[in-house]
Amino acid sequence: MSLILGLDTTSRHVSLSLSRDDRILIEYNFVTRDELSASLIPALSFVMDSVGVDASDIDLFGVGIGPGLFTGLRVGLTTLKGILLPSPKPVVPVVTLEALVWKLRQSKSLLVPLIDARRREVYMGVYRFNKESRLKEILPPRLAEIRDIPGILAGYENLRFTGNGVAAYRGELGKMFPGFRSRGRSSFLASEICRIAAVRYARGEYVERLEDIRPLYLRPPDAEAGGK
Repeated sequence: MSLILGLDTTSRHVSLSLSRDDRILIEYNFVTRDELSASLIPALSFVMDSVGVDASDIDLFGVGIGPGLFTGLRVGLTTLKGILLPSPKPVVPVVTLEALVWKLRQSKSLLVPLIDARRREVYMGVYRFNKESRLKEILPPRLAEIRDIPGILAGYENLRFTGNGVAAYRGELGKMFPGFRSRGRSSFLASEICRIAAVRYARGEYVERLEDIRPLYLRPPDAEAGGK
């Protein structure tokens, strides 16, 4: 059995989780503003101490790579690489939008995760789970203006929206999409990242070199003001 650490720092909703394969042992969540660099290492220590393990015991790492906040991504990935530098381990990079829809993996709908990017924009993609609960990307991640979403999704039916972008623009989305449906789910994603990491590691979908762990930026870093 593999011990997996999941980490997500792509938003203000920071999340850490430890699992044995797909069985979650602990999840620790907190909301941060500007103190992530000071609070992340103590949070990691708390999670590992709670289960009685240290970094050398972890077999596999899963990490959210964005899209999301530039500062959160930088701090999270820098911290992870610091942990791995003395003793490299396999890592499964997970797109934040995929972790969001993983919460709805029993759904037969086309899943549209929306992450509020401020400035009346969202990070979005379109996904579907097949009969074997394997995630398929229908439209790749992108940064989109709210007014452009109907055009992007033209021709797609049986849509189900999720993510904090739904809460931010629910009224407008309801007018744009007759029969608008959404599912509220927590913005904390580390447990989903652990589960995704277990599945993808078994399929050989992981990286071993630190330089292969790259953030997914859909907006220039200097445009972070306002955050989410």
